[in-house]
Amino acid sequence: MNIQLRKIQAQDCIPLRHMVLRGNHSIEACFFLGDELKSTFHLGAFLNNDLIGIVSLMNNYNSTFKQNQQYQLRGMAIHPNYHSKGVGKKLLQFSLDNLTKINANLCWCNAREEAVEFYKKNGFQVKGSKFIIPEIGAHY
Repeated sequence: MNIQLRKIQAQDCIPLRHMVLRGNHSIEACFFLGDELKSTFHLGAFLNNDLIGIVSLMNNYNSTFKQNQQYQLRGMAIHPNYHSKGVGKKLLQFSLDNLTKINANLCWCNAREEAVEFYKKNGFQVKGSKFIIPEIGAHY
């Protein structure tokens, strides 16, 4: 599969966020606080010019960690037709490469319970206990 990876705009993320992450909610629930900040960037994975994967990276400090240049990975979503085909791994690596270029020294996320193994396989560690995000579900 010839996946193309590039920066996209916040509004480009909304359809996949809605389909994959927030389908039981209004489209308004797919807009994240911080989407439009200059420090935030959004990345997309394309196949034949179709957007099949997205992720947003936000300069967001979490006091759990000591690093000062932290980015939060948010809203990672892969179109259901492309799950388990390596798209997420490529998009995650592209994200980390982009963070390295801007000298970020930590990437963290609130991972849905069903996504924890994916992140662990890709070098992330679980920190803390399971928690519930109302109307979204269990996260770590």
